[in-house]
Amino acid sequence: MKQRGIAIDDLHGFVSPKLDKWQKDDQCHYNQLGCKALGEKVARCIEDALPEKAKKEKASSP
Repeated sequence: MKQRGIAIDDLHGFVSPKLDKWQKDDQCHYNQLGCKALGEKVARCIEDALPEKAKKEKASSP
């Protein structure tokens, strides 16, 4: 993937150390804290991939 310039967001590596705090008892779904953390992580990855112009426009919007 790196050879082709495709970004990878390693969510498994991000979540693994916090499973006891972020995963529901069903060991499949995430609780509210886990969902929030995952959402923020994915948003950061997307923002990092955006061109600078898009980042500036996002920062200046209300």
